[in-house]
Amino acid sequence: MRKSIFLAALMLLTISAGAQLYYSFDARYEPYVPLSSGATNLSGSIPWDGDSSYYVPIPFIFKINEVPKTVFKIFGCQVMPASDTNSLGYVSGFLPTSLGLTDRGSGTGTSQSPIRYRTDGVAPRRIFKLEYANAGIFNEGSAFGSLDDYVNFQIWVYEDTNIVELRYGSAKLSYPSVYFINSLAPHIGFFDKIEMQNGSSGSFFYLKGDPGAPTLDSVAASSFDFMMTTLMSYPDSSTVYRFTPKANPSGISAAASALQAVRISPTVTNGLVMLDNPQHCRISYSVRTMSGATTNLEGSFESAQQDINLSGLASGVYYIELQAEGSKVLKELLRQ
Repeated sequence: MRKSIFLAALMLLTISAGAQLYYSFDARYEPYVPLSSGATNLSGSIPWDGDSSYYVPIPFIFKINEVPKTVFKIFGCQVMPASDTNSLGYVSGFLPTSLGLTDRGSGTGTSQSPIRYRTDGVAPRRIFKLEYANAGIFNEGSAFGSLDDYVNFQIWVYEDTNIVELRYGSAKLSYPSVYFINSLAPHIGFFDKIEMQNGSSGSFFYLKGDPGAPTLDSVAASSFDFMMTTLMSYPDSSTVYRFTPKANPSGISAAASALQAVRISPTVTNGLVMLDNPQHCRISYSVRTMSGATTNLEGSFESAQQDINLSGLASGVYYIELQAEGSKVLKELLRQ
């Protein structure tokens, strides 16, 4: 294994806050039922590790932060929507645990920890369910050469409401001081608009306190500390964390929401950059210098994507100013 998913999760947490959470949150208890019947096994018979990744089709349109998606990217224990072209760019998603996970069959050639999914119900009220079953702990293997500990958890997404639930089953964690930094539990929560290449923008909303009745907090890159307080302990079996979309997230207008959804990739370039416009809003753009001076790069679009060629500009930091119906945002990029 080249790295554990724990290290990847820590990278994703190095982000900047400022956005408001699109979800209300509550904790509850419901019986945990394994997806042992009728589920598709993503990992198959070959053991997986923290470098394994999968693209999972969802049989219905699911909105996350009001952006419709039909594909989930599974990377270790991070679950995020991905475009149908499997591009990365800026994403939002859920982190059910920052534990470094691995197949308990690692080294044997046969998987003992299935990653599986199933869709239950009838349209338009289907539920897509994804499960990590009997997943081993990478840090136990690296520290002690054993894979006796395990966790079970599921992620549910609801077709008609876009609700997301993190559901926890039985777990055995014998060495929490080895698995976690300055705590007895992992980071669990929702990351919003993360720039996947370097984590240079976005927000992380995480749970802390009593795992039976946690509160939701957020963190910024300028104040982030891996020693920050999380949950007091790992969630008990049958714990459910529910994230329900707000009717009007943050009280912002539709135009402002559309501008916030625009993503730029790459943010460091010597030529082309692409603007991703998932809500197909009509947007005007202009490229400006650090001092605010305009360049000859400007225009408007309402297509899903718009390319801008910066090759004619001198090296340096620039801003792309985006406007729609009186709302405006600035996004920074570096011309090498």
